[in-house]
Amino acid sequence: MATRDPSNRKVLDALDSILAFSIACFIAYIYYIPLRIIARLFETLGVVLIFIAVFSSVWALYSLSTGKYHPAISIAICVGSIVVIVFCYRFKFDSKSIVDPRTSELANRIEFALLRRLGHSKAPPMIHLRPINSSDLPIFFEHQQHQPAQHMAAFIHEDPSDRAAFDAHWSKLMGSDKVLKRSIEHDRQLVGHIMSFDMPNDEDGLDREITYWIGHEHWGKGIASQSLRAFLEIETTRPLFGRAALDNAPSIRTMEKNGFRLLRNERGFANARGEEIDEVVMLLI
Repeated sequence: MATRDPSNRKVLDALDSILAFSIACFIAYIYYIPLRIIARLFETLGVVLIFIAVFSSVWALYSLSTGKYHPAISIAICVGSIVVIVFCYRFKFDSKSIVDPRTSELANRIEFALLRRLGHSKAPPMIHLRPINSSDLPIFFEHQQHQPAQHMAAFIHEDPSDRAAFDAHWSKLMGSDKVLKRSIEHDRQLVGHIMSFDMPNDEDGLDREITYWIGHEHWGKGIASQSLRAFLEIETTRPLFGRAALDNAPSIRTMEKNGFRLLRNERGFANARGEEIDEVVMLLI
């Protein structure tokens, strides 16, 4: 019976690890490239694929007519080329259909799987959105007592420490079927909430807006980005708006990573800061 050479096995394992690590780095690198660059790359790739597919189709038909190659090969190339052309035409070079919301969930899963393959114990945070229960409200109230979080959010209620006002506000939210609301759990622990609601605009209409709050002890784990990504699968209203203080870079980045784009800048009075400040209005279409 033949036996494997241990030295060859080690070489293959090393190459496998290098390849896995390279793919993981590439995925992470692609994920953090600005979306507009990713969009242009996809659009350029679509044009290139069209040209390649057309050339391949012509070549395959020529080969089929001349009998230069086996008919099955020519037919397979021709069919494959047609599929590519139809696929590219279907998206019409609209990279938004492909990269919004950037397929980051799949990228994250692949990256973490490869990291585990390399022996890393790091695992992706388990995000779960569920309906809000009345027992969640005391935790939400505690989340909002963190003063740095209040300053960052800026546009909060006049007195976030007023429990009676908090309860009255949430009583209206819980009783409204026009407010889509979910609790956010991370590894089965309640860490915040996310909602969408109708906000009157200047044209006597309604804008659908999103808002979320993550407990400060859970910042820096990517929870906000993953929660918003999951929420956008159940909140399908478009256009969808989001707001943040101009200096709230983490919140702006969270929306950008999920396809929101800057619509305009405004000024508004921020209760948490006691003055008017600049804010951004983000849009998802």
